[in-house]
Amino acid sequence: MRHGQESHSALKFDLGPGVKLVRTLRGHTNWVGRIAWSPDGRRLASPSADGTVRLWDAETGDHLHELKGLAGAMIVSAAFDPPGRILAAGAQKDDSSELLLWDVASGKSLGFLGKYSGKINCVAFDPSGKILASGSPNDKVKLWDLESRSLVRTLEGHESGVHDVVFNSRGTVLACSSFDRTVKLWDTATGSLLRSLNGHTGPTNGLTFFDSDQILLSTSADRTVKAWEVDTGQPLRTLEGHTDEITDVSLTADAKILATRSRGTDGSTGI
Repeated sequence: MRHGQESHSALKFDLGPGVKLVRTLRGHTNWVGRIAWSPDGRRLASPSADGTVRLWDAETGDHLHELKGLAGAMIVSAAFDPPGRILAAGAQKDDSSELLLWDVASGKSLGFLGKYSGKINCVAFDPSGKILASGSPNDKVKLWDLESRSLVRTLEGHESGVHDVVFNSRGTVLACSSFDRTVKLWDTATGSLLRSLNGHTGPTNGLTFFDSDQILLSTSADRTVKAWEVDTGQPLRTLEGHTDEITDVSLTADAKILATRSRGTDGSTGI
């Protein structure tokens, strides 16, 4: 949707002559989780239920490294640090998970940060690359210090599992989406809840800050994207057009165009 006004639910049927599949990256032996792009756009990380994260050259499609976690584990999320030198991922095995770290250049393991009960749905680095946030189905968000390899604090307030975690550009605010249909904003320095954004009628999914961190976009299973004023928590606009759950939202560098992705019977991308 361009500025939230136009709907292109049939986009997949009319991509035009200039849009085509570039390549298919093969190698995983089970389903692929939430992929992550390196900050410079040159690397792609694909976590998988086969217990590995694969690193790919985004330009050539070459397979660079196979990052192995716990034997028999399932990995659903991954994130690069801001310089693109470290990759973090959550590996789940049975009823527990570990936050794993790897060196991107060499593919070597850098050990783990901590353990979870249950799986890790999402991970994100703050802009400094020193703090890692992780969210899980047990409704908690944890902040980890990479230098000391210690837990900084646990953020509690959601009433259901956390789906996505996103820092603002200064690292002062962490936004979290959840299956409880809210988006919560946290002060990362104190761990205090700043405000809860209420208005979606379904679980909330992908999040994106923009406009100098003054506005937050949230997607939801209610098939909408909402724009919120961060300082007040007031809803500014609701964007409609998809016919199924919206899972992700992303903005162009100039923040003039946003893209959304849907799942299920919709299966489309809107811009």
